[in-house]
Amino acid sequence: MSLGSSTAALLSTPACQDLAQIAMTAAAYPVAIANGISQCLHAVDIAPIIPAAKCTAIDWEVQNFTAVALSCGPAQIRPDRCCDLIVGSFGQQHGFYFRNTGRTLEQDQVQVCWSEFQKALVANGVPLTSLDTCSHITAANHLMSVGCYNYTTSYQRVPSQYLDQIATSCNGSTRDCGQCRPTFIRVARELANTNDATYVTNCILTLGLQFSSLMSGIEEITAWENCYYRFPPPLAILPFISPSADHVVKWALVGVLTAVGVVVLLFVLAILAVKRYPLRKARFNHKLATLSRISSISLKALQKRLQIYSKRQLEKATKNFDESQLLGSGASGKVYVGELDGEVVAIKVAIMNVGKNGVKEAWNEIATLAQYRHRHLVFLKGCCISEPHCSLVYEFVEQGSLEGHLYPQQPRSGLDQARFLDWPTREKIALGTARGLIYLHDDCNPQCIHRDVKPSNILLTGDFEAKLSDFGLAKMVDTDATHITTAVAGTSGYLSPEYVATGKLTEKSDVYSFGVVLLTLVAGRRPTVQGAPPDEASVFLTEWAWSLAERNELGLLADRRFSSQEQEEHAEGMERMTRIGLLCVHITISIRPSMQQCANMLLRFTDVPRLPRRPMTLYTISSLASSAESSSATIISSWQRSSDRTLGLVETGSSA
Repeated sequence: MSLGSSTAALLSTPACQDLAQIAMTAAAYPVAIANGISQCLHAVDIAPIIPAAKCTAIDWEVQNFTAVALSCGPAQIRPDRCCDLIVGSFGQQHGFYFRNTGRTLEQDQVQVCWSEFQKALVANGVPLTSLDTCSHITAANHLMSVGCYNYTTSYQRVPSQYLDQIATSCNGSTRDCGQCRPTFIRVARELANTNDATYVTNCILTLGLQFSSLMSGIEEITAWENCYYRFPPPLAILPFISPSADHVVKWALVGVLTAVGVVVLLFVLAILAVKRYPLRKARFNHKLATLSRISSISLKALQKRLQIYSKRQLEKATKNFDESQLLGSGASGKVYVGELDGEVVAIKVAIMNVGKNGVKEAWNEIATLAQYRHRHLVFLKGCCISEPHCSLVYEFVEQGSLEGHLYPQQPRSGLDQARFLDWPTREKIALGTARGLIYLHDDCNPQCIHRDVKPSNILLTGDFEAKLSDFGLAKMVDTDATHITTAVAGTSGYLSPEYVATGKLTEKSDVYSFGVVLLTLVAGRRPTVQGAPPDEASVFLTEWAWSLAERNELGLLADRRFSSQEQEEHAEGMERMTRIGLLCVHITISIRPSMQQCANMLLRFTDVPRLPRRPMTLYTISSLASSAESSSATIISSWQRSSDRTLGLVETGSSA
């Protein structure tokens, strides 16, 4: 049927006027919008949407309704949170579906999925009367983005700066999550350009879905849902196991139990064999211990959702660890590119600490690493433990390391070609790195100190999002097995002076390293450069930056490869990042900001404090030219002398 002419006489209500405006600005729109317009104008649908017979998008059987039942059911624990828990539970599944498929619910799925959700609530002890009291809850509309930023579908991406604001407020690092929901509402009002509750709510739903698409999995989606609603611990929504994962777990459990049964059988046979052949007792004991360890590791891997690979699988994936597959090497081992199960992966081969409990300790470290899940951390997929080697299988990050783009020197095996990083990209990388460290410092239990934050450990995705690698490997890797590392684990130029001097490691040690990374992003050069500049101050990047700050000439630190136009356009941002970097590398630990404070300053949520007086020089030309041992001694003695000064601050003086 035809809508006829859209005259003012037909637009009888403000809602109809809004829909007509959308129709006039949209080149095409789904049936649901057309029906909405037609219902307003003519009280009839253009084309009815026939609901599907079954909700195939969401499986409500895997949903955990414990919290909803406690609040909405007979227990009546905080019944005032009942409606929020219902919306949160539906949003948890909807967000997970959007993350996995890149789509919201199809038009024919909306109503049937909502109906099955209601039935699942009732089956889990939530009376229908509770749903009746939540009068504002309706089925999630396919076009919830209508009226939000002039979108006609929820697939149009919200500008990244809005999602960045939400990520900062809703990552749980503030502990109380007090700014999460207010930030959602503020951003939604800005996008909707109105205070009308309907459009603001549509924008909040759109933001929630698109924010979910950035999460690493259901655990992270659940965490931000709980952060948004600020549910008290008894009512926190719990993550669920997706149907496919549940299927894999069931079969994997069968495999593990079978393996355990085999071990028991071997154990019985071994006892009989030992009785008959006493001289072979030691050999049998060793084999039994090995089999027991393998079955134990497999079971723990299952619990941590890790894939256990054999050495042969990794050899096949990397062409027997051929040099042509080598991506790079460092203090924690060599990294190869390979293919496992049809997917390109990065395989890090490290030498374990082979003490009395070498394998057990390595597995404990891997089990801890498996718990770390964040969009700005490289995802650990699996492992292979084969003494003395420990191989970790990570997601493949296609753009390689930040170092490869800041200081390109040679073709990069298996990676895209190096690209010159413009200033907005460098700011994006700095912020992503900060968020990864915030997660490690504030959200991980136990807390994780990275210990080696540097450009080669910052990997970049296809759209140049930063992902931290090599986190949490300190106890597992035998640093004595490589000549690359210094006496303390980490990389010279990025290590905090107190760590070099005392070996004491805190989150502020990571802050120092992050500060050096910020300065390298601004200058486009390494922290130390031997022989190139004529003056000592510019040999060391931190000293050069302090010298320029004293002379109020921080603009001279900018990468000379930037065009004059880019330097002029982003002068404020470059100076801001430099000042944050100088605060981070200050010798006095209490002056260094936390990583959350760094992120807030990078986002311009807070001002950068005035720089304190310049600390004393820690490096000299002689120390640079000397051996590693004497260089470390020079740095340590300089740091110890400075610690006797009040707050470690000294009057500005010569760098010589």
